[in-house]
Amino acid sequence: MPELPEVQTVLNGLSEALRDRSLSALICHYEGTVIIDPEITCSPFPARIMSFRRRGKYIRLDLENEITLLVHLRMTGKLILAKQSDQKCSDEVAAGERPYEEVSDEVAEGERPYEEVSDEVAAGERPYEEVYDEVAAGERPYEEVYDQVAVVRHSYEEIPELKHVRASITLDENGLVLFNDPRTFGKIWLCRTENIEYYLPELGLEPLADEFDRHYLGKQVKTRKAPIKNVLLDQKVIAGLGNIYVSEILFRARVRPDRPANSLSSNEIDRIVKETKQVLTEAIALNGTSISDFRRIDDKTGEFQNYLRIYQKDLCPSGHPVTRIRQAGRSSFFCPCCQR
Repeated sequence: MPELPEVQTVLNGLSEALRDRSLSALICHYEGTVIIDPEITCSPFPARIMSFRRRGKYIRLDLENEITLLVHLRMTGKLILAKQSDQKCSDEVAAGERPYEEVSDEVAEGERPYEEVSDEVAAGERPYEEVYDEVAAGERPYEEVYDQVAVVRHSYEEIPELKHVRASITLDENGLVLFNDPRTFGKIWLCRTENIEYYLPELGLEPLADEFDRHYLGKQVKTRKAPIKNVLLDQKVIAGLGNIYVSEILFRARVRPDRPANSLSSNEIDRIVKETKQVLTEAIALNGTSISDFRRIDDKTGEFQNYLRIYQKDLCPSGHPVTRIRQAGRSSFFCPCCQR
């Protein structure tokens, strides 16, 4: 799953490519990928992008008309700035294509479309079925949606490398951003900006913020017996951290991932805070980590995977064998010699 540095890398790419651009349409190619705020009853497009922001692992684009586009990449989602050769697909919203109010029964009364959430949900991060109750009994989030947001089936099937496109965002001057997601867990929300709190889960401090310091982390771990790795993965405590970076942070801080959080000394808490900021800053500078699916918006890989010290390694930098254990359904890597 893309973590904070990967999401920030995507956001940086969007900010550079789409600054002062306008969105002209949002098209869904896979039912359930795009969710529309029921309070949006008419088209918000075209609309210029006013700000590019990140909250935890969420990408937030605020539009000029008090509408916000919110994106969560989940496990395999990618936003790709399309090449000219790909843009022919953007015109396939033919007359008669079904708008959201006619979409199939997956949003039937009482049924939740997100219940097949994988075990990749980090400790403390709420799966989608617990976020916002727009799919409550009898309520359909796709009804009365305007023509610019339509379900388009099979638009990309003739282009093999684009067969996993789940949504597309058309821009002024024939621009196009594709949302590619093989596992289909990623989501795009279009909501009124004033309603965004209903679409975001409860999130803790941003780890690169000044407020994330020894005092904040010390308070969070003081009474918690859970392993320190689980605490750092808890999105209600720190927003944006995931398995890869927590493994790297704890290795550099010389703390075992299975240590009870309330057993940490003040020096160890200091080191965790310092290394959190250092590791994330380095990873963002190198455009994130590409181990499996992550790509930048130009479809190129990040480079931080070349600088990992412990994650998925057999030996630590000092030559000691790396131990692998399971924690909260995730693999943890640590060096029993270097980490205490």
